[in-house]
Amino acid sequence: MNDMKFDSIAILHPHSPISLALIDNSEKISHVDYVEKAFTHIGNPVLVSPDAGAYKTTHEIAEKLNADLVPSNKVRVDGAPVISIQGDVNGKQCLIVDDLADGGRTFKFLAEALKQQGAAEVYLYVTHAQFNYGFDELKETIDHVYCTNSYKDINDDFVTQFKLEGL
Repeated sequence: MNDMKFDSIAILHPHSPISLALIDNSEKISHVDYVEKAFTHIGNPVLVSPDAGAYKTTHEIAEKLNADLVPSNKVRVDGAPVISIQGDVNGKQCLIVDDLADGGRTFKFLAEALKQQGAAEVYLYVTHAQFNYGFDELKETIDHVYCTNSYKDINDDFVTQFKLEGL
């Protein structure tokens, strides 16, 4: 991309801050407004960071929205994710916040762990929504998905999609 000599490159919710450092003339476009729309629509849920990589940005959003934050972590054991939740979710609505979902299977396991700990409902917000395997597995544990159309348009009642300008 640097060889193309763009005047500027805008990146919505980059996966890593390293992206901005490696790409000349790049700037981050915040995803906070989209998370806030989901947060308000649900009715002030607890925010859940799905892993250590998402914690910093989810923490920043929680501060802006004056929301509770519950960190979680995953490790893989024999290829399967093992989830640990570090907070009280009993009887609460939870909103998992992350940058992208390829298939979404990890979110299914996280939602299952949240519900095992008493979460009343579990929602998912991802900025970049691929969902290459559809929604059948996710519907087993997640109550609703919120995302942008940064990757593709999705027409499914299970998903509320926020439209980006210019796409």
